[in-house]
Amino acid sequence: MSKADRTNLEEVEVRLRRFRMSSMANMLKNMKEDGSINKMSAQTVLDCLTIEEDQTRKIRRAKRLASGSGLFYPSASVSGIIKYKGQRMNMSLLDSLLTCEFVQSEQPVWILGSSGTGKTYVCSAIGNQVCNLQYSVKYFATSNFFLHCAEADSEGRFYKFIHDMCQKNVIILDDFLLTGVTFTQATYLFELLNYPKNSLKPRTIIICSQLMEEEMRLRLAEVSPSLAEAIMSRLKAKRLVLEISGKDMRLDSTNKETK
Repeated sequence: MSKADRTNLEEVEVRLRRFRMSSMANMLKNMKEDGSINKMSAQTVLDCLTIEEDQTRKIRRAKRLASGSGLFYPSASVSGIIKYKGQRMNMSLLDSLLTCEFVQSEQPVWILGSSGTGKTYVCSAIGNQVCNLQYSVKYFATSNFFLHCAEADSEGRFYKFIHDMCQKNVIILDDFLLTGVTFTQATYLFELLNYPKNSLKPRTIIICSQLMEEEMRLRLAEVSPSLAEAIMSRLKAKRLVLEISGKDMRLDSTNKETK
């Protein structure tokens, strides 16, 4: 490589850093130092640089999305799920959920099981995968979601709160209907589920619950049969149901600590 070529590449590197394309700049610098750039065509160099920048930006975006998701288990992962050897679930369905195709097809996901079977961990792992695939997610314990709704409602910004939540691709409601609901809370839930769809931004919901479908319906029907039908209809449309059974992981963890 001639002195002029090296100078030109140094100028390119400076411009890349000025344009905040640091990954491209770092790779270009490495290519110059190890001499690999001399063996590549301009097209190949450009491909390598842009791919590196694209991957780096996706990783950064995934971290930002995960940071703002509020997931109960921020570090939950697929490998962590596999460690639940005593738990039983449909692994082929779980594998399908981890592709996050349910987001694009806007299919509600129900994760059901007794207390302590790992529902929250599984939904957190799915949430992290959603972020890795560049979708946004927001996690709430359902009781906390209702508190946010009530606060926003009292301040006259309820519909703005719902609008902001519905900009997320996935909303997770954990401990769904665990303590029952009031008429107002059922209305909040209906407004969330009934928010207009955006063809350019797929949106769906994950619910985690100890309750089976009929129990959910009955709890909602106690405050409003018509709202119960409307809510359940929206939650059931195209739904995917992952049931988890097995030992109580919390009790198992406590037993291990005391041994």
